[in-house]
Order: sequence, then structure tokens, then C-alpha cells
Amino acid sequence: MWIQRYLWLGMMVLSLVACQGDGGTVEVTREVEVTRLVTAPVTPEYIPVEVVQEVIVEVTRVVGDEADEEMAAVGGEERPLQFWSAPSSGLEIETKSDLVAEALKDVTGYEVEVMVPESDEGVLAAMCDEPQRAVGILPAAVYAFSEQLCSNYPVMTVKRYEQAWQIGMILVPMGSDYTSVADLDGKVWGVPERDNLATYYYFKALWKSLGIEPAEEVILGDDSSAVLAVLNGEVDFATATYIPPILPYFERDWVLGVDTPEMWRGYAGGGYTPQRSPIGYVLLAGEPRHGGFRIRDARARVFDIAPTIFAETRILELGEPIPNDIIVWGGGLSLEVATTLSASLTAYAQDEACAPLLCSRDFYDWQGLTAVTTEDFAALRFIEEQGVLEELE
Repeated sequence: MWIQRYLWLGMMVLSLVACQGDGGTVEVTREVEVTRLVTAPVTPEYIPVEVVQEVIVEVTRVVGDEADEEMAAVGGEERPLQFWSAPSSGLEIETKSDLVAEALKDVTGYEVEVMVPESDEGVLAAMCDEPQRAVGILPAAVYAFSEQLCSNYPVMTVKRYEQAWQIGMILVPMGSDYTSVADLDGKVWGVPERDNLATYYYFKALWKSLGIEPAEEVILGDDSSAVLAVLNGEVDFATATYIPPILPYFERDWVLGVDTPEMWRGYAGGGYTPQRSPIGYVLLAGEPRHGGFRIRDARARVFDIAPTIFAETRILELGEPIPNDIIVWGGGLSLEVATTLSASLTAYAQDEACAPLLCSRDFYDWQGLTAVTTEDFAALRFIEEQGVLEELE
């Protein structure tokens, strides 16, 4: 009956295999549910019943070159790792792709093919095609808000300015009576640019969650224009990029949630004002190696043309951290390859050999790599929950 038919089918397939020559083979086992009617004499003890049996049929098929390709080692010459670059570094990485590939081979031990997509979204789409050998570098928001993940997952975040995140600040006039974000309701907001998560989308989501409605949004183009607009009284407040200061004697890193944004104010009893160093840094009480602070938030960029910017403005509050660029593994990357890549790339980001390539400002400006945690995406989830991205499309 049905079982005999499946056994006959298996014998036929095996006969075909014998006639195929020396092609590559893989074994495929499938489970088949078979329903058959078992009839017994109709007595009080015996009635017709349906019996469902699972029959295992082993079928060996010839797949030729397809199997050879699947069996080829990832990271070898036949199937090199695909390193997908962010498009923002496209021109530089295209002109030096051979150098990057060679550098990555040296540090990982794997053959590497450097790929440059047309868009950030194109990185994930391409990784979906080759998940067993794909590695990508993406802005965190592209990964977080993408609808096409294909089991790709974030592994490491790029560190810049000693931090694995970027964050926005709310800047107000020094003499204003603003004490909390609630005081900004009905005020004019100076916006650096509308496509920045840390300085625009996060705060847009925050206003919505708190019921705050600025009287107007003035798009100013960049951080420098935004902070100058506050100084010149063109807006009531502005958002801009916050970079933590470097502390005296490099004793430790500034800590989010522990240290105040302007912890340098009143240092050593006061009496110090920010000064520009001969090499361009904004310092308070000298270089950090001599016991002073290096101030690095967005106001430092305009200090030469607006030396009173720190005296006449203050930071009301910081936003929440948005991850820097992240390194994403393909969903099919083996544990062995993933473990090797994590260790070797982390070491490479700290090595001098990285300086002229991936660690240079022409590429990604890596200053280190750190493991991704679920909390790294908290602010992105908050932005998505408030629905501000959809409202502004």
C-alpha cells in the first residue's frame, strides 16, 4: 500500500544515484506522515480505525557543484568573508579596499572581500544573501529600524571619544530661568539638523512623551549654528552634540549618570575660564596632563569666534545615549568564525596598524570596540515607541 510505494520511491532514487557518476553528494532525511486504514473483523472487540504512522525515508541525491560550494570553508579562498562597509566611507574604502582586505586577513586569518553597498539599508539586504560569511558596519539606527534583519545580529559597538555612544544636550542661555525640560514648552527650539537621532529624534520623542510642544522648530543646519543661535538670542534653546570632557590627569573617564555635564565649572574654587590652547583644544586650568580639563562639547567648535559661549550658555540636560556604528554578524556565521572575529577585531582596533586604515577619520575613526548590550538600544526603542519617525516621513 502507501508504505510499499514510499519504499519503491526510495529504491528508484537510489538507482538514479548509481547512474550519476562521481558527483558530490549530501544525505537528506525527511519525515513523512502516512495515513492508512486498518480493517479488522467487526465484532464488539474490533472496529475499523485510522492509524497515523511516521515513516522515515532516507533519500540520497546528487547536488554536484552546489554541495561543493556549501562545503567550502568560510574564510577560505573559495568563500572569503564579506566585509560590508558603510556607504559614508565608500570612496575612501573603495580606493583602499585591497589594503583593508589584506589588513583584515592579517588580523583574522581569513580571506576577506571588501564590499561597498549603495546605501546603509543595502548592507543588511546584501547580508541576507550570504549570512554564513557576512560582516557589516552600520549606523545603529539603520539596524534598529530595519524591517529586513534576516537573523543578522549586532555584536560590537565602535568607541569614539572614549564612549560607545553619542548623546545630545539641551543648551539654554546662562541667565534664563529654565530649570527642567518642562520649562521649554511653548519656546522656540533651535535644531541642528532633522536627520540626527541624538540631537533631534530623541528630543522630539521626549517632547511627545512629556506633552511638550515647542512654539517653533528652527532648522539651523549644524551644531555650530545651533549653539550660536542660543548665544545670539535667535532661539530660546537648542539641542547639539555633547562630548564629555577629559578629566584632570586622565584619572578616569567621565561617567554618564554620575558626573555632571559641566563638572569643570567652579573647578578648584573657580577663577578659571576656558582658553584655547596653541594646538586648538579648549582647556580649563591647563592641559589634563597638568591637572586641567579639556572641554569638547559642540560649543568648543565656535570658541574662536564666540569666546563668551561658555560664560553665556549652560547645559540644561542631556539626552539618552544612542549607540555609535555597530558591527553586525550574518545570522549564519559559525561560532568559531564569530569568536575569532570578535577577539581579533577588538585587538586590531587598539593596534597602531589600525591607525592609517579603519581607525582613521577617513574611514570609521575607531578608537576601540566594545560588546553590544540590550541597554544600548533603549533610546532607540524609546524613539520608535513614540512614533516620531513615522510622523516625520
